Amino acid sequence: MYMKKSFTLIEILVVIVIVGIISAFIIVSMAGVSEKARIAKGQAFSSSLKNALLANLVSEWKFNGPTVAGSPVTIDDIKDSFGTKDCAISGVAPTIRSGSDCISGSCVDFDRENDGYLSCGNLGAMSSFTLNLWAKKNSAGDYNCFIEGATGWNSGFHFWANGNTIVSRVGNDATGIDVTSTYSFGTLWNNIVFVVDRHVTPARQKLYINTALVNSSDISSLVGDISLSAFKIGFSSGNSAPLNEYRGKIDEVRIYSESLPVSRVRENYYAGLNKLLVRGGILSMEYAERAAQLINNLGELD
Repeated sequence: MYMKKSFTLIEILVVIVIVGIISAFIIVSMAGVSEKARIAKGQAFSSSLKNALLANLVSEWKFNGPTVAGSPVTIDDIKDSFGTKDCAISGVAPTIRSGSDCISGSCVDFDRENDGYLSCGNLGAMSSFTLNLWAKKNSAGDYNCFIEGATGWNSGFHFWANGNTIVSRVGNDATGIDVTSTYSFGTLWNNIVFVVDRHVTPARQKLYINTALVNSSDISSLVGDISLSAFKIGFSSGNSAPLNEYRGKIDEVRIYSESLPVSRVRENYYAGLNKLLVRGGILSMEYAERAAQLINNLGELD
C-alpha cells in the first residue's frame, strides 16, 4: 500500500536554515565581486589618466616602502616615486597596511587619535592641475579631511567630507570657491579625481568619484595660478583639530600639472578595456557596459 509522506515541521525549518545560509554566502560573494569590479574600473580610469598626462606628472606617492604591515610608517615608505617631494611625518606616524587592505602594494592607514599626517612640501604654482588618489574611510559617517595643498583657507585646494557631504575648495589666497556634493563613500575604497581646468570657458574645478563627475563650479573669477604649497596627505584645514585630520586609508596619490583631458582619457580607457577583453579579463557584455558608463560619466556639467 502506497503511503504519502509529508515533511515534518523540523525538516522544513532545517531546509529554511540551509537555504538562508546558502543565500548569505551568495550575497557576500556577489558583494565582493561588485567591489572588485568597481575597484578595477577605478584602476583603469587612473591608468588612463597616467597614460594621458604622463608628461605632466609632478609627484607620485605609492607608499610601497620596506616597512612591514602593521608597523608605523617610516620616511622610506613615503618617498615621491616620480619627483623630488618626499614626505615627512607630522605628529605620530600613521600605520602601514599591505596586500588586500590596499589598492596596490602598501598603503597608509591614518588614525585621527594619533594626530599624524604626511607633509610633502611645496609643489609650486599651477594654472591647471589634476589630483588623483584612492581613499577608504574607517567610518562612513565620520568627518574626514583627506588632503590639501595650501597655506591658508582661501589658498590652494582642500578636500574633505562630513558624512555623505563632500567638499572640494580651490582659491588664489584672496578668494576660495567650493564644490559641494552628496556622495556615499561608505567604508569602501573610492577613486577620487580633482581637476582645475583653465582650458574651458568658463574655467572650472571638477570633482570625479569612481569615474563619475559628481559636480563642478565656475572658477573664472580666480585670477592667477593656484599655489599648491604646504601639500599634506591625511589632513585639511576644513575644520579645527582634531576634525582637520583624516581617519582611514589612502593609496596611490598623484599630482599632474595639467587638467584632465576628457577626449584623451576616453581614448586611453577604451584601449585599456580592449586589452582586458582580448586577455579575457572582462566579458563582451561588461565591455559594453563600461564603455556606456564612460560616455555618461565623462559628460560635462554646465
